[in-house]
Amino acid sequence: MRVLALVLATSGAVAACSGEPTPASELPTGVDTCPPPDAPPARTGPDDVPLGAVGMRVCGGPLMPVQAVPELLTTGLDSFAELINDLDRNNDTVCTDQGGPDYELVFSYPGGRVQHVAGGLGGCGTITVGSRARDGADVVLDEVTERFEAQRAATAPPADLVPPPLRCPERTSDEPDRSLLATGADMTRAVLCVALEPQAQLVVAEVAVSAAELRVLLDDLAAGVVGDETCTPLDPRLLLLGSTAWGDLVSERLYCVGFQGTADGGYVALGAEGLAIVARATQVGVAARRTGRG
Repeated sequence: MRVLALVLATSGAVAACSGEPTPASELPTGVDTCPPPDAPPARTGPDDVPLGAVGMRVCGGPLMPVQAVPELLTTGLDSFAELINDLDRNNDTVCTDQGGPDYELVFSYPGGRVQHVAGGLGGCGTITVGSRARDGADVVLDEVTERFEAQRAATAPPADLVPPPLRCPERTSDEPDRSLLATGADMTRAVLCVALEPQAQLVVAEVAVSAAELRVLLDDLAAGVVGDETCTPLDPRLLLLGSTAWGDLVSERLYCVGFQGTADGGYVALGAEGLAIVARATQVGVAARRTGRG
């Protein structure tokens, strides 16, 4: 669960755009998939979002990306486009030199036409359509989150969903990009990534977690913060890496005897069953290091 400071820039005055949005027929053709992670934000197309989109995809930006949402938003797209088009740029907006989550929205239209919208919560907190920057990247991201949450609440996860692969990162500190819609509590499948050296946090083993074991760990996580213990240099670092029924990637760090990194610096204690799961994973990590696989 990556912890990111959300730098919310002042949105400034909102003014309606004059005239009608560009017809979708004037958009360039393209694909409605997310661009490569290192690709710069698209600056092509008109300076507004045409109406008539049939889907919208959320992708991560190039710097501090949010996690791409697996499914398309398919409802209320005209009103969402109008919300973006009605935003304006206030030259008195206070800008910072701090970074923040960035994202890209890909609107898709009939005939294979697309329009890209790039937003970032760092700096001036602007959202860019074509060549025009507007204030309100935080407003748009909040709206995106609310609309996806409403869409998910009205539907069931797709039965044919192909779950994302769960591959441990090189270090337990290398967690998935922040999900807009899910937390570690929403995991339906998981693995434990084991690191034995607290400083390097290099993963030496990947341990499967059964459904029953995952329920034990998540129940302990839901119990809440119960203390403020800290880790000793000899404690292993374990990352619980999982995915949700919708295909979001999420994670929780397991340090010492519980989940560390909670908001007030405390921990969520593991019960006897949870401690046994952690001990088993740690033993696998020790064995892997001894045999040279870690």
